[in-house]
Amino acid sequence: MGPILNKQKKTDTNFLSFSFDGSEITCQSGVSIGAALTAADHFGLRKTPLGDRRGIFCGMGVCQECRVIVDGEHSVRACMTPARSSSTVLTGDTHISDGPTELPVVDIESVEIVTPDLLVVGAGPAGAIAASIAAEAGLDVSILDERHSIGGQYYKQPASPNLMPESLTTDKQFSGGRRLIKRLMKSGASVQTGVQIWGAFTPNELAVYDGVKHKIFRAKKTIVATGAYERGLPVSGWTLPGVMTTGAAQALLRSYGILPGQRILVAGNGPLNLQAALELSEAGAEVIGVAELGEKPGVAALFSSGLKMGLNSPRLAFNGLRYLLSLKKLGVPIFYGHRLESIEKKSTGLKVRIVPTQHGSLSSEYSWDVDTVCMGYGFQPSNEILRSLGCSHAYDENRGHLVTNRNYDCETSVPGIYAIGDCTGLRGAPSALLEGVIASISVLKSMDKRVSFSLMIENVIAVIARYQHKVFQSALWKLFDARRYHFEFATSDTIVCRCENVNLGDIEQLLDNCAGSIGYLKRQTRLGMGPCQGRYCAPVAAAMIAKHYQTPIDEFSFFAPQVPLKPIRIADIVSGKKT
Repeated sequence: MGPILNKQKKTDTNFLSFSFDGSEITCQSGVSIGAALTAADHFGLRKTPLGDRRGIFCGMGVCQECRVIVDGEHSVRACMTPARSSSTVLTGDTHISDGPTELPVVDIESVEIVTPDLLVVGAGPAGAIAASIAAEAGLDVSILDERHSIGGQYYKQPASPNLMPESLTTDKQFSGGRRLIKRLMKSGASVQTGVQIWGAFTPNELAVYDGVKHKIFRAKKTIVATGAYERGLPVSGWTLPGVMTTGAAQALLRSYGILPGQRILVAGNGPLNLQAALELSEAGAEVIGVAELGEKPGVAALFSSGLKMGLNSPRLAFNGLRYLLSLKKLGVPIFYGHRLESIEKKSTGLKVRIVPTQHGSLSSEYSWDVDTVCMGYGFQPSNEILRSLGCSHAYDENRGHLVTNRNYDCETSVPGIYAIGDCTGLRGAPSALLEGVIASISVLKSMDKRVSFSLMIENVIAVIARYQHKVFQSALWKLFDARRYHFEFATSDTIVCRCENVNLGDIEQLLDNCAGSIGYLKRQTRLGMGPCQGRYCAPVAAAMIAKHYQTPIDEFSFFAPQVPLKPIRIADIVSGKKT
């Protein structure tokens, strides 16, 4: 497998070495532990209490599946942590790092309180443009991000310049991201990366740990732009090492110049899978095919949707056409109306099987031996901060997730709190950028800041463009129209809760007695009690309850967000120092 473009010899100073379970791993500086281990064919990074291996799944620190032990520290996310020279990395286990035996008495008055005019949470496309505009207009702006780099999933940059894949040297996502990052860094905003927001409290207070100390942010206005993460679809074998989201595969390629495998199947629903398949193919992988959940669109649908897409966003429409034509030229087949059926572990990798989505279909079944399976069945908004702050949500049956209730300026039901981009419901990066413009200008107006004529024009353009993009997205998804599945392809022994190894049968046995309560299932099975805190299993369990009781899903069908919002050691919060 290994790096794709790296022409340098391993004796160069930009290479480093560390050990993994006693084996020496060599990689370039800037590469994450997870990427380095993937390049070295180490897919299984931790063991469950049952002894099963798990590896990178989401690639963005949400699923917590790639937790390893680094120099004695447990539960280190390999996908989020840069490799360090001479460090000792071991397969992760269920042990939690020991904290200090004596904790200091903390005076609450000593905790640093930060009170910017505007706090932006998330430095992806939406957050970065919003912070830039507000800071350029004279506001005191702080922007926080959990990642160590700016850009989010869409505008993620190579960890270092020499990790740029040759096949992506002219990529417009990279160049657009560079321009936006440069603007943010010059805007005067206080940019803080690698921080963890572990609590959100009404009316507008965020608790943050920056790796050194604990802080409380009490901003006059807050813009939440925390993005989204990819949905998993429970099927037999989806927890095996080598099965990952499409976004995780893209992150390995785009950030580190590393292929997630040599023989790859991409499966799911939507255009992101086509883009990923093309990028992986052009980078040198053998992409067996793309299993698209939706049926192949007919001529009438292609003409109708194609016309609307071309009129409202010609560039994006052209990109979509390019993906299809390029995949055809490269000989990568698209299996329309097919889904993942099962994934099995073999001595040489994985055996994956796809079948027609519709029962009774005359289409064929297929199976292959592969290194990697990439699945992309849609997204879930990262809305736990918004929900913790009391912002109201509604459930969108078609998209299968909660949507944040907002006004036309992107302000939520809680005054002074704005929500933009994919954390509110999925519209993609172009729409997120436009919402960043709209929300930041609204904040300026609400704080009686002068809005220049050029900004007013930019706001008008953004409002119009956002509407056009909405029309584009509506037309696009008619071409990828497919039923929203949750648990329908799982068998009784298929794991639903990845963290606590709760399978479908465990949940089904309790449905009659749960009285429609997801909390009951949690208490009886530990569903949602693991490190990912129900981000993957809660939508599945909510859908199972809704079907069993024939009740609609709403914002109360899911687990209530809890403090901490993501796992953090109590010792880090209390002592304010990393031990």
